[in-house]
Amino acid sequence: MLRNPDELDQPSSGLQPNPTKKSLLRLCQSFYHQALHPGEKLETLQESFVGNIHKSLTWESMTSIVILSSDSTHHRTVSLLNWTREVLLDGATKAFFGNRLIELEPNLYENSVYFDDNSWKFTYKVPRLWSSDIYAAKKTAQDAMEAYFNLPKEQRPGATWLIQSLEAEMRARSIGESDIAAILMMTF
Repeated sequence: MLRNPDELDQPSSGLQPNPTKKSLLRLCQSFYHQALHPGEKLETLQESFVGNIHKSLTWESMTSIVILSSDSTHHRTVSLLNWTREVLLDGATKAFFGNRLIELEPNLYENSVYFDDNSWKFTYKVPRLWSSDIYAAKKTAQDAMEAYFNLPKEQRPGATWLIQSLEAEMRARSIGESDIAAILMMTF
């Protein structure tokens, strides 16, 4: 059931005030501005992001994707491209969503990187017959997002204010988990 637009500006149930009755698109844009412009929200996000990066830059946290060869416990040859991608994706994902999204789909990074590297197939409208790999990578990531939003909030701690606010506004407009996941996938 859709809510009355007059009820949507009420700050009850986690919704942000919306006295000018902005559309969901403009409201989301406003949330991104609030979260990513200098201030308390950006500082909180930044601290989480940088903290996650520091945790990812340890010897123990290197995954087999970044290690090209290892001849002992003291020497490793790594792919700087893969390591950078993984560290930044890990930092951003955990900063925005907490740890739960990665727990739900441990191969999220690999699928995201594969999708990113091959997204030209969408741009050039390569027929699905020859681009099924990219659809599979996108589906894996989107399914993980949908599973994430299907969980109760108590089971997915650590989400940033931005994600919580976007989700609350979309749910208030009766937007389902699969659509919330698809919308947030565009920015992920």
